[in-house]
Amino acid sequence: MQERDDHVKKQLELPLIIKSESKIIKTILQDYKENKSIEEHVKESMELRKQNNLPMKGHSWGYQSLDIPTSGIAKGHLVIIGARPGVGKTTFSLNVCLNLILKQIPCLFISLEMSDNALVAKLACNLANLSMKKVEEGLIYEDQYKKFCSSAETLRQTPFYVIDESIYINDLIQILS
Repeated sequence: MQERDDHVKKQLELPLIIKSESKIIKTILQDYKENKSIEEHVKESMELRKQNNLPMKGHSWGYQSLDIPTSGIAKGHLVIIGARPGVGKTTFSLNVCLNLILKQIPCLFISLEMSDNALVAKLACNLANLSMKKVEEGLIYEDQYKKFCSSAETLRQTPFYVIDESIYINDLIQILS
């Protein structure tokens, strides 16, 4: 059992050592050497920030339960959301994007499943507090349609960008440069 634990430690150390120039990674490595788990490190950081009433470092996710442990979405970070099919990755991601773009913070959304029109329609429904299913089926009233149109116009004024086709990692690097 000890041999397996040592093997796991070595696997964990390798990628972290490569990136050890980062102050956060150095702190985590030091804590790791002192047998502190990553969870303990994050909890201590959260408590320290709360005690000292330190502001969030990044932009709000729009979800307090994520803002507190992560200090928000920091500028320059690439956020990738992954999970099993049908659990709400797109909805969650669009909600985060909506929170950011309404504050005029640019967002690039890469979707391999939904078209740009479908994504914007979903955002407009969210902003207008309308059911996407009812909008798609045309089961909305005139006032709801006006609300949808108003939301779509609001979104046109935001820095929201969509890539709705397959891309290679090299393309992504070039796009983000």
